[in-house]
Amino acid sequence: TSIMTIGLVALLFSGYDYILAFAFIVLYGAGQGLTDIVRGTLPLYLYGKNGYGKTTGGLNFFRLIVTSMVPFGFAFMLENFGVKFSVGFLVFVTFVAVVLLQIISYEMRRIKVGI
Repeated sequence: TSIMTIGLVALLFSGYDYILAFAFIVLYGAGQGLTDIVRGTLPLYLYGKNGYGKTTGGLNFFRLIVTSMVPFGFAFMLENFGVKFSVGFLVFVTFVAVVLLQIISYEMRRIKVGI
């Protein structure tokens, strides 16, 4: 998620710079690819193979609903607020996701250590 955020920041400042546009393509694509891998393997690691399908289905239910609405919402934002605001909003949302993931990671470590 951090890699995707950095890629979106590169897009935000790319303008007509091909190097920053290429950096966006590489970073965002790599982040999305890693996200797909982690989304499949992390529940298996955390919850085991018993009920893996039910667990991942439950976890992906809301994600799939939101993901299906994103193109319409982003098109609405582009039309009404412009490119800079829309991409800036994506940077903000992915940054919030990074912060929340860090909080979850901290809490999981704290629980394992027993603090």
